[in-house]
Amino acid sequence: MLAAVNFTLVDDLLARRYENITVLDISQTAIDANRERLGRASERVHWLVADITKADLQPSAYDVWHDRAVFHFLTSAQSRILYVRKVVQAVKPGGHVIVSTFVSSPEITRASSLLILGLCGCEYHLCWHSDCVTPLETSQGNANGFIDLAPHVCGDCSYQ
Repeated sequence: MLAAVNFTLVDDLLARRYENITVLDISQTAIDANRERLGRASERVHWLVADITKADLQPSAYDVWHDRAVFHFLTSAQSRILYVRKVVQAVKPGGHVIVSTFVSSPEITRASSLLILGLCGCEYHLCWHSDCVTPLETSQGNANGFIDLAPHVCGDCSYQ
């Protein structure tokens, strides 16, 4: 699962012959731009135009979920909870979640942390999380995380 924002990860995955790629974006314009750039290769991608918090996603459909700044735009607690529920539902047990958010305010920083903690809290294991530091050793305002969805049982997960 990928967001269609203007970057070329889908191109790279197709070039490496990955299959069953889904790209979701709230913007039909973004989807169309990506399809046009890919040409015939776009036929090998499943395209979804939807609000991620309302998207109809198949349970356990994805091995990898890559979010490049989608979560960043979810500013209400309710939309963040809905997003986390979608991820938990759609990613296969043993799958992986990669999240990159731009941190432009303390609220977004807290939201990014909630996502990471919500996903690894009771059900998942956080493999890596870091903030981006520039060569001048200042924070660029990014939060990145890789989550390995290796379930364990504790019975107290509020995001299910």
